[in-house]
Amino acid sequence: MIKISKKSFLVVFIIALVAAAGGAAFMYLNSHNDKKTYAFIIDNQKYTKTDIKKLVAYVNQISPKTDNVKIAFEAYENQTAAKKLGITVPQKFIDNEKESLSKLYGKYPGSPNNSWVELIAYDNGLKQFLDSDLTSGTPQGYSFVFWANQHVAAYYITGTPPDGTGNQAVIDADKAYALSKANYYHDQILNKKITHDNALAEIKADLKLNQGLISNANFSVKFGYSSSKSWLSEVYVPNIQQYISSLSSVGISGVQTAELVSGKVDYGTFYFFTDVSQLGSKSITSADLNNQIKKMKVNYYGL
Repeated sequence: MIKISKKSFLVVFIIALVAAAGGAAFMYLNSHNDKKTYAFIIDNQKYTKTDIKKLVAYVNQISPKTDNVKIAFEAYENQTAAKKLGITVPQKFIDNEKESLSKLYGKYPGSPNNSWVELIAYDNGLKQFLDSDLTSGTPQGYSFVFWANQHVAAYYITGTPPDGTGNQAVIDADKAYALSKANYYHDQILNKKITHDNALAEIKADLKLNQGLISNANFSVKFGYSSSKSWLSEVYVPNIQQYISSLSSVGISGVQTAELVSGKVDYGTFYFFTDVSQLGSKSITSADLNNQIKKMKVNYYGL
């Protein structure tokens, strides 16, 4: 048994107290600085007091008794939640609200900050849209696929398989290559180092990422934008169809691992990720928007 002297224990205890106090002080200073600098923070997006003062300056003159800062805060909250849910407000809703705001502010001298008009027109348009019957649609985005079944024997029912087919070491090398490319392109897109379309072209052109080493057998695709094709036929791969259908928020996914199985036959591993800009046919309501807001981290300080 290791014995600790009272003196040693006291030293350790004091160090722990100092560390805890230091951490608490750091958190306090951080919070204090935020309150001094920012009007509010929504989902890590910070809005400075200076910018918000400019935003509400005009409307504060014509409606000084209204808490326009709180209105701006709630509008930005709604906007952030709408983006997370993949809601695309049709332009006609926003334009109608801009026209209404123009008539309202036309009664007063001067003109409002254009950013204020854009913000409130979007917010009012969003609310109108959610109350309409137009909140369903087709998922839109990109699906990036990285096959690793080029040497899986089950894949070659007919024809001559390439050398190495059935060799586990070769199959493992295919998996390692596919996964490295999936991680590489995920990082490139996430950090805006490559466009989605350029990534799509490069992935499809890489024979080592195509099924059976066959050209045009990759199935990476931009989907949901064609009026003549179903998004399901565009995505084609059942695993990815199901994944996209299950999404509850837009944005780039992590790299996913899947198995291509048909009946009782396993055709091997593949990797994929998606970047969805619009969700599918699930109707989104004001309640969904409010639930999304509850999930977000927000801090309201005011001016």
